[in-house]
Amino acid sequence: LPAYLDGCDMLDTLHGNLRKEARPPMYWKTPHASALREKNWKLIVSSSGLTELFNLANDPFEKHDLAKEEVTHVESLTKVLHAYAENDRNWALTD
Repeated sequence: LPAYLDGCDMLDTLHGNLRKEARPPMYWKTPHASALREKNWKLIVSSSGLTELFNLANDPFEKHDLAKEEVTHVESLTKVLHAYAENDRNWALTD
């Protein structure tokens, strides 16, 4: 990979070979939302301010928003998402 890119090789996972070692959270941004995946949790923060939280182990199709029930997870994952945004000069939570 070029030095300006980061990431991890997911080829083993795509072939069904699950790794045992811990992976760092994944984060990304689209024009309308920012998201973070950490273990089984996925946090989505839309540009309109809507926050959604899903447990992908129990809800792989993201049908049941748990943001109101899992406030502690929303708060901790939001902090992680903001930390990534602050440390990534090519990415910010707001435009």
